Amino acid sequence: MPASRREKANHPGVTILKALALSHLTQADLSRATGYSRKHINLVVNAKVNLTPMCAVKIGEALGIPPRSLMEEDVAWFFDQYEEIRRAARQVA
Repeated sequence: MPASRREKANHPGVTILKALALSHLTQADLSRATGYSRKHINLVVNAKVNLTPMCAVKIGEALGIPPRSLMEEDVAWFFDQYEEIRRAARQVA
């Protein structure tokens, strides 16, 4: 289905934030649980960096989220962003 007809994918940061809230955890707690800096966790949550498979594994294990689903969200979100940029570029050209 074309991207314009379906809901845009959420960045995995949305899922991570929901899981943190449901678990009554903070980004600092997630930082300690994963070994990633608080800054890195914040960059992931705020869609400033893409997940790596290892980051998805560590975050997924810490929050009880399947790492594969986090990676699938990340890839879907990336391609939605790519399509949006392509559409904008075609309108300018």
